[in-house]
Amino acid sequence: MAGMECTTIHGLTTTVDEDREGDLASLNLGLIRASSISEDFSHLEGIWSPPPLGVLKINSDGSSRGNPGHAGIGGVGRDSSGDVQFIFSEYKGLHTNNLMEAQAILVAMERANQLGWRRIICESDSQVVVNLLKRQYMDNVSWQLALIVEQILTLCASLEHVTFNHIPREWNGVADCLAKWASDHMHDWNLVDRGHLPPDLSHQLDHLVDLDRAI
Repeated sequence: MAGMECTTIHGLTTTVDEDREGDLASLNLGLIRASSISEDFSHLEGIWSPPPLGVLKINSDGSSRGNPGHAGIGGVGRDSSGDVQFIFSEYKGLHTNNLMEAQAILVAMERANQLGWRRIICESDSQVVVNLLKRQYMDNVSWQLALIVEQILTLCASLEHVTFNHIPREWNGVADCLAKWASDHMHDWNLVDRGHLPPDLSHQLDHLVDLDRAI
């Protein structure tokens, strides 16, 4: 196939369009290891599932009330037992939805990296942002969104393995709750212990996390 390079990664085959390398160079991304990003199909059955042992799965979401409007991001990282490793809910001011979706992925990946996770599965309900991360093609993208995508890809290069998956909003309940809480209440929460959250938010999260764990 002309202009396409096929790479097998952990038994999965992905394609990289060589004609798009110029777009990456224009963003000064440097050398991004192709083997750090791959396809994954474990989510296709329609349920949240825990990652393999030694892998962290992060779910993230962005919310903008008005697009642009009061905006927030939320995310959760869970291990192979379904145990929560971190959660965050951050108010970001007035922004667009796509920008917040990308920002949420970046913050979640930074948090996972800070905790020492080197193998990560990222799930987001933003088809636009997931496609940008997989294709690394920035035509007709705002400079603010392109900058965040650049930061995510740069972080990917320092990790062992990263997978980006698009999922329906209905499968992303925990992150959706956290993002909407931030945009509605204009407050930040960054912690591991859910016991320090406002009671009504904590109860919502407990219910959503327990639902995922029970599946």
